[in-house]
Amino acid sequence: MSSISIRSKRRASDSLGRITHEGGEILCDVRDISIAGARLTVHGEQQAPESFSLKIEGTGLTFSCDVVWRKQRDLGVRFLAKGARGHAGAGSS
Repeated sequence: MSSISIRSKRRASDSLGRITHEGGEILCDVRDISIAGARLTVHGEQQAPESFSLKIEGTGLTFSCDVVWRKQRDLGVRFLAKGARGHAGAGSS
């Protein structure tokens, strides 16, 4: 029997993100997001490391991430089990 891949429902996003790692910070666009991960487009020519923290501007959320795929400036990342830190904002619906 072949393995079955169950993908989380993705939601389109137009948010600015900040990739933070020991070497500094890289700006990115969060193109889509799900409970399991996100698709990012990195600004400029910097290359994101294999593991980093992703802060999504305006949400108060920060995720620990691992890169699962790369294509030019686009990255697919999965969120690690410890999940998001922060909050989505009180009173938002």
